[in-house]
Amino acid sequence: MAGEVAFMPTETDVVAATRDWARRDLARPRQLWATLAAGAAAACLALIFALKPEAPPERVVPIALGAGLGAILLVVLILAIRFAALPAQARRTFRQNKAVQKEQLYCWSDEGIGWRSASSDSRIAWAELYRWSEGRHAFLFAVSERGVHFVPRRALSDAEAADLRATAERFGPPLF
Repeated sequence: MAGEVAFMPTETDVVAATRDWARRDLARPRQLWATLAAGAAAACLALIFALKPEAPPERVVPIALGAGLGAILLVVLILAIRFAALPAQARRTFRQNKAVQKEQLYCWSDEGIGWRSASSDSRIAWAELYRWSEGRHAFLFAVSERGVHFVPRRALSDAEAADLRATAERFGPPLF
């Protein structure tokens, strides 16, 4: 089925969609494995620097556990800082991009999705999208790993959201 929705994007919409995107990005298998590999590498480096050849054997296990835990905590801290910085970054990007601050009209059909504003008019076939996802606050349509269009859930009625979801599931690329 075809549908369309018009909305005026807000900073709140952009922040919420950015958080949805970040959650999905972190949950991707490649990103998850890269994060785990970084934590393991940091733990190994910490262990190498923490252990000394003259260290008594009874101290090796506590040192190894402490080094590993410290490395894991460091990776978690880096991810938390990155996630905490997202709202300010999204607001700054929204303020800089005047084209995004205009009313948007998103439409969808069996052929693809489209968006129109005073600054742009574009359509993209479902087969040309990289991935799509339904986040807590927005539907996300990725044209690449870094380029994403979103439709805030607040702009959709329950019936429109169900139709957009069903259309994307039938014709869209894989979920991410």
